Amino acid sequence: MKRLGLLVALALVGCKSEGKPAVTPAGLTYEINSMRWLPPGDDIVYAYKTENLVTKNTGVMNLRLRHAMGDTVELVTSQSSETLRYQDNGILRERTGTLLLKTPPELGAKWMSGPRVTARVVRTGLRVAVEAGTFEGCIEVLEERPVPVPSTITTTFCPDVGIVLIETLAKEPPIRERVELRSFGKAVDLTPK
Repeated sequence: MKRLGLLVALALVGCKSEGKPAVTPAGLTYEINSMRWLPPGDDIVYAYKTENLVTKNTGVMNLRLRHAMGDTVELVTSQSSETLRYQDNGILRERTGTLLLKTPPELGAKWMSGPRVTARVVRTGLRVAVEAGTFEGCIEVLEERPVPVPSTITTTFCPDVGIVLIETLAKEPPIRERVELRSFGKAVDLTPK
């Protein structure tokens, strides 16, 4: 399960509209269109079910998206945190200077998503059903990673939601892992006041 968390953290760690901000079908307004694929809400928590399909182990992973300032957010897991910046050509990973997602997410679009890691949009217009719900207009991004283990990571982004599904595959050692969105929403503060 530790390897799954590391690979997911690696996988996780826009187009500025001219004139009017982008308005989504849900009525949300974004000043930068890339925000649509990982909405910068104020302290959003994503809960995922994790499955290792080789060992049959399951678990839970949480991501927290905190609005930092301006056009940046911090993506926090139990193992790492990464600062992301929404910009004209997509969502930038500040630490590496590479893109988590290139926007607009057109079929066949390619980019560097990490050191020696290439990504491309392999499917668009998807309808995806996961425990958190059924989402329309989703895209699938395939990352090919040569190290530390030659593997592929397929990430499904849905508009106005974010990352709903991550699947990791490798031949040696055999890896087949799936991370599926169970729920998401604003963090709840249970601290007595």
